[in-house]
Amino acid sequence: MAVKQRCGDFYLYFRPFKTKQIGLKVDVSTKTEARQLEAILTRACRTRNYAGLDGAAREACLRMFENQGWELPADLGDSPSYPKEKLTLWKACELFLRYPEIRAKTPKALASYTQALINLASFLGKDVPINELWIPNLKSYQIERLNQGAAPSTINTELSALSRVFAVMIEMQAVSVNPVRLVKRLSTKSNEREVYLSRRTVKVIADKCPAWYQRIIWTAYFSGMRRGEILSLTRRQVNLSKRMIHLGPEDTKESRRKRVPIHHELVPILEEAMRTPFLASDKVFLVHDAQELTLLGTRGRELVKPWRRPRN
Repeated sequence: MAVKQRCGDFYLYFRPFKTKQIGLKVDVSTKTEARQLEAILTRACRTRNYAGLDGAAREACLRMFENQGWELPADLGDSPSYPKEKLTLWKACELFLRYPEIRAKTPKALASYTQALINLASFLGKDVPINELWIPNLKSYQIERLNQGAAPSTINTELSALSRVFAVMIEMQAVSVNPVRLVKRLSTKSNEREVYLSRRTVKVIADKCPAWYQRIIWTAYFSGMRRGEILSLTRRQVNLSKRMIHLGPEDTKESRRKRVPIHHELVPILEEAMRTPFLASDKVFLVHDAQELTLLGTRGRELVKPWRRPRN
């Protein structure tokens, strides 16, 4: 609590709601008047009773609420226990990312949400009140992102992230409607690419590769798994007796669990890959270097030296 004078003007530095300290310029002539006004404002805020304010006190209280971006009580009458800040888009995104249900997502999912929300905020504006976003804003966003060269599927993903933000804000009783659900998703059919390789073509490719790499190629062919899913596959995820591969949310691009049936022709390939355990690694596939002296895990992050007999 302090009263300071600068260039002939008086400023209050106080905590009207027992939380953060704020500064407020007041139209008074002496420090005594400033302290009296501070006491009046503090009492009105903490009792939530603004009916007795008039003159300089009322003007100062109104200006304080406006300066801080707080919602004004109706006629400065019934106020909530603490003034609510205007909920901007970026503030809503921060609350969304800290929400318990969202924080429990995998790091990959959180990174995807964060990037999508950054793209949205850069166009819509970080400081736009979230309850002012409506269908025209979102359609304009779709058009702008298309003009920037973004794929329809990417734009749909970004708006889906925004829809999740609105859903969380509804749960927090900060907004009452989700406008994203009223916007039609962009069609992705024109961007779909279907490429099929015949078994004969795959065999031609595999025959030109070393044996350890052929196992990876045939696993991809028979399972349809992505490269990252195959290279990060561990022995505990493979159940040969039930012919099923179990992938966790952290292993898939979609960040959800996936079960992959094992084709009967893939069984001997996986058996061969899992026959010899590798020192310090539970991976099914390890990538050899040119001399096959070192073994690299997925994306080269994990270096495992093959065991060698020590020299005498």
